[in-house]
Amino acid sequence: MAASNVQSYSVPVAAYDATAQNGNISATTIYAIPAGKAGMYRAHLYIRQTATGTASVTPTVDIIFTGDSLAAVTTGTTSGAPGHLIATNNTNATTVCNQVTFTFYADASTNIQFVTAGGTYAGMTYNLRVRLEYLG
Repeated sequence: MAASNVQSYSVPVAAYDATAQNGNISATTIYAIPAGKAGMYRAHLYIRQTATGTASVTPTVDIIFTGDSLAAVTTGTTSGAPGHLIATNNTNATTVCNQVTFTFYADASTNIQFVTAGGTYAGMTYNLRVRLEYLG
């Protein structure tokens, strides 16, 4: 393997804010990667319950991407896997927030998406903030 000198920099490429959500969010494209922009990306995910409900559970958040020339879309669907934010708020309280930052390689001319799943909403609402940077 040959090493190369690569200057490290980050460029914000996308931001998404969803407030007062009371249901799961289906797969949503946050960034369509242009041709020639394959590389390392860093995602910042933040979720916070904003209103309590009866037996409510805050959803998990996944980042979906195609990377390193994999034939299939890679997603963190297992608790603790890259791209998977464990955001369950078992206390059903508005004082708890969850956040994670992770880095991944994504192919050019593909989409980076996020999805929420697994929440139960009996009156509960939440805010979701997603930020994406291109690292080169």
